[in-house]
Amino acid sequence: MDPLILRSAIPADAPEIVRLIRALAAAGERRAPMIAPVTEASVIADGFGPQPCFEAILAFRGGEAVGLAQFYPIYAAWRGERAVSIANLYVAHDERRTGLGRRLVSAVARRALAMGARRLELQVEADNPAQAFYRRVGFGLLTDIRCRMDADGIARLATDAT
Repeated sequence: MDPLILRSAIPADAPEIVRLIRALAAAGERRAPMIAPVTEASVIADGFGPQPCFEAILAFRGGEAVGLAQFYPIYAAWRGERAVSIANLYVAHDERRTGLGRRLVSAVARRALAMGARRLELQVEADNPAQAFYRRVGFGLLTDIRCRMDADGIARLATDAT
């Protein structure tokens, strides 16, 4: 078996990042698989432009990307601390239960420490079986309610004069 190589993503990796995000969105581990509208152009602009919104670590085996950890810095204002949030964590089906997920999260943890972060977090659907993995690597599960507003809602709220 070819060795596993983990490295920070570069702009040329945009097609692989898109492929892995779409694979995660389509995975049957959700109530309803989704289609990810992410594009190579958006990955390049948002991850590698003048103000990157995220970083990514890719895992390769035999030249093929088989794992992704996409993350971004956040700020825990009430604690006065830097933090890092994992946006997407994906391991190809054939690579699951090999330790790759742990290696990806560990790589993000090292990057978080280098960024001065004092906390690492992620969001997971309530019925996602990956919760067991997150517990095993040391995440505590919280009961916070997640709220979201889409682009139409943002536009409506932004133009609300009251």
